[in-house]
Amino acid sequence: DLQKSYNGLFHGCVGALDGFFQPTKAPTKRECLGNVTAYYSGHYESYGLNCQAACDANLRFLFFGVVGPGKTNDNVAFPRCGELYTTIMKLPPGLYFLGDAAYDLCETLLVPFTGTQRANADNDAYNFYLS
Repeated sequence: DLQKSYNGLFHGCVGALDGFFQPTKAPTKRECLGNVTAYYSGHYESYGLNCQAACDANLRFLFFGVVGPGKTNDNVAFPRCGELYTTIMKLPPGLYFLGDAAYDLCETLLVPFTGTQRANADNDAYNFYLS
């Protein structure tokens, strides 16, 4: 939706992808096949689940899934999203999704510049509009 894009900068954007950590109580060994530590996120200092969501420019959910234990990185969780992952990876040229730095850059998933790449003025401007 070109009208939702600032000056048409992200023409061709189909939607946005992001993951989030849903806190839960610690699972029992029986509930998680003995791998309790997989559900503990050191970053959030809590047990939980990795959820992935995608929405369009009108903020309508295109996908929502609980795709892994809380310790799972978004970049690892994304391929577990089945049809969403396949759809994004096979978008035709000129169409893409936007994601954050937790994901790997590819032709159909644009992510921000990180580290020393942010020092470049053009990259910094791109990150500003991406956010």
